[in-house]
Amino acid sequence: MGNITKIFKRLNEVYVKQRVLLIYLIVQNTILSLIMLIFANVIISNGNINGELDYSRIRLFYNIAIILLFVIIDLFSPILLSRSLNDLYRKNIIEHLLSVRISIRDIVYAVYFRGLSTLLILLVSAFPIIVISFYFGGFGVIKMLRLLIIILSYAILLSSVCLHISTKFIDENATTIVSYVLGVALTLIILYFLNRLLNSAFLTFLYAAFCVILALALISVAKKTTIFSA
Repeated sequence: MGNITKIFKRLNEVYVKQRVLLIYLIVQNTILSLIMLIFANVIISNGNINGELDYSRIRLFYNIAIILLFVIIDLFSPILLSRSLNDLYRKNIIEHLLSVRISIRDIVYAVYFRGLSTLLILLVSAFPIIVISFYFGGFGVIKMLRLLIIILSYAILLSSVCLHISTKFIDENATTIVSYVLGVALTLIILYFLNRLLNSAFLTFLYAAFCVILALALISVAKKTTIFSA
């Protein structure tokens, strides 16, 4: 655990120095704020004209807000994790870490936690903006909490998928393309079942448990893959 913490801190220091996270946060939240305010303004303006809120527009607003959360995960997971081990391999950092008797397992977990922690910061910063869409009613606190669990579980799962892909291919372009394709496919599957998940506490718990278990399985076998035997 000590080695994982040391590698995590080192990777995090390099990442923060580059100010990439700050740029991501500013760009992401500016775009989200504009989208949310535009849609909210349209709904309120139509409500003032017609004397009542259009439920079909509100439902569309909910759906777009939720999809945006998945878009954030699909967009940033490959950026943060699908190239992570490839970058370390290309810069001979993996070879150096192994030479000082740091295990492959420690390297994999440190890279995963660094990427996941950054992704969670992006999601946590975006969620309050997205909640603007729930202001119009029909989406209670319980559903909001279930949605948050679903989103966080999906972030954990896709991050592990992207990291696992990173260990499969030495070529960075290949890892990125495969990660984005799988991310879109997984998102479509989850969106198809999303209403059922939001309406059932049991299904939400089952889904979250499945995501965490599968993520742990993918990370645990990552050390046996291509990039560490190249």
